Amino acid sequence: MVMGLLNRLKAPVKNRGDEILDLLNTGKADQVTDQMLDMGNSVDNTQLNMYLSQNYDLPMDAASRAEREKAMGFRPTFHGTGDDITAVDKSKLGVRQNLLGEGFYTSTDTKRTDRYIPREEGEAPRPYAEGGNQMVLSVRSDNPFDASQRTGKENAKRIGQAFEGEGSDFNVEIKDDGEQVLIKHKKNPKISVYIDSYQDGIVTISKLRETFGNDNLTEILETAGFTGVRAPEARGKMTEVSYNPEDVRSRFARFDPRLSHLKNLMASGAGGLLTIPFMEEDKRGN
Repeated sequence: MVMGLLNRLKAPVKNRGDEILDLLNTGKADQVTDQMLDMGNSVDNTQLNMYLSQNYDLPMDAASRAEREKAMGFRPTFHGTGDDITAVDKSKLGVRQNLLGEGFYTSTDTKRTDRYIPREEGEAPRPYAEGGNQMVLSVRSDNPFDASQRTGKENAKRIGQAFEGEGSDFNVEIKDDGEQVLIKHKKNPKISVYIDSYQDGIVTISKLRETFGNDNLTEILETAGFTGVRAPEARGKMTEVSYNPEDVRSRFARFDPRLSHLKNLMASGAGGLLTIPFMEEDKRGN
């Protein structure tokens, strides 16, 4: 099947693939762009990814890709959607889900991500609507706010400092190097939040959300230096919110550290993102 598709390779796809490979082989990986990896339709994108995989200058076997995935700090996870996603569009973050702020939501619990996949009308079990799928992804975050742990003095202090600075509308009181932090609006004292470093991180998230709203949560945490949020779920599962599109990849990406600046999910192998059909859900295990 793979060789059959490659035998029918269109000239523009081959030319694009050769252009990308030449940049990689000559040390110009920083000149590879997301636009170069998008041929404009799924068929040509599939062929492009297969052509790159067949001619790549890094080993593309599963073990080698998994080794690079781990070395780059990525972790396996899932995302339920009705869209054909080839790259994370930052302008759409928070449109459908912003409980933990605006970001790209994934979870290690497939039962949770399954809820966000559109389905056909009718009686249960209802199959996914056309385009609906469970995306098998991998995410990383250099400095997430871990809501599954205690907030901690350093994190509490950083959140307080996010409200400081010239022209700020808030007074910030940081006690004992972050053990206790009070943030209070200068003109409206009712707009205030108290953060105790000993409280669970999810409590801190809830306080910030209740005081400043879901839409402002990401800006607050990003200003404090966080690159996303990790939040606990039942049965030891974890939800992760990624602020940076570059931190999301297909589990079958090339995981080329030279291309870490790209948003493209960079599927390889068969050239597409692996999806899990609805009828197979019970076989996966959680």
